[in-house]
Amino acid sequence: TGCECLAGHGVYPSCVCWPGTYLDAGACVDCPADTDSSSGGQSISDCFSPLLTNVAASSNGASESAAYSQSGFPASAAIDGVLTGSWLGWAFDGNLNVAQWWVTFSAVRTIRSARILSGTDLSDYHVTDFRVLYDTTGSLDWAPIPLATPTNAAVTLVSGATGRVTVSPAQHEIELTFAASVATSGFRLEIFATDAENQNAVITE
Repeated sequence: TGCECLAGHGVYPSCVCWPGTYLDAGACVDCPADTDSSSGGQSISDCFSPLLTNVAASSNGASESAAYSQSGFPASAAIDGVLTGSWLGWAFDGNLNVAQWWVTFSAVRTIRSARILSGTDLSDYHVTDFRVLYDTTGSLDWAPIPLATPTNAAVTLVSGATGRVTVSPAQHEIELTFAASVATSGFRLEIFATDAENQNAVITE
């Protein structure tokens, strides 16, 4: 309702966008040039073919590290493939000045999106302000990842801060699509705030 599909882009009024396009601000527009032309749909994330592999999983050869890990909540718990259960994941004792976690892939990978799970089965301990970065050289040289406009209304891009988002209300699962695919050997998460009173979080995966 209220959308306008451009000629050759979709069918009004349902606005089911044709392959190679997606729905943006009420119109079907072209997917980014580096995406799969056979995909498309209701959001920019639909422009990307489904990922066959979670390259950040330890089962796929990834390794992890963190600036600091709380006792009993190691960095490795955020790539172990365990997606359910409370108090399982990486945590940092609420020390936001060292709330940085990163994963090194088994090889250079092309990544197009990221899914972050936090506070699983908890009423708080979710991340609410964070930035995502990628390794530009293979030597842990980090740069922020430009992000596409989020489709989740709770997620907002921080103006003037590439790769940084805020989340309100807090969400257990946050999916981010990048403005363009990135070839990299690593991914980094930097946390600036959470919804817990002590500013801690539990990063499930």
